[in-house]
Amino acid sequence: MICYGSITIADHFLQYGFFCIAYIIYGQKAIETLLKKESPIPFGGIILAMTWGAFHFVSRGVGLEIWNGISTMIFSVLSGIMYLRLNRKYLYSYLFIAMGYLL
Repeated sequence: MICYGSITIADHFLQYGFFCIAYIIYGQKAIETLLKKESPIPFGGIILAMTWGAFHFVSRGVGLEIWNGISTMIFSVLSGIMYLRLNRKYLYSYLFIAMGYLL
């Protein structure tokens, strides 16, 4: 396993999973608080796509690197859907999101 200092690449992606699930949970909760009802729309994933995904889209250059941003946005929305399909169980959602990064 490649190691940079005391953090391995696997640790790095596990941290990504944590930040993503935090964005999804709080983004979903924020929109549902504004709507005053639970929603089947993955607002947390959409918010993650519009922040983290959009940043990857504009920061990675042109040409084939645009796919990096697009795939990040797709993964964000799919992660939000996964969170809702797992009945908002954050531990299971985190495990699946982290596995998605590790794969």
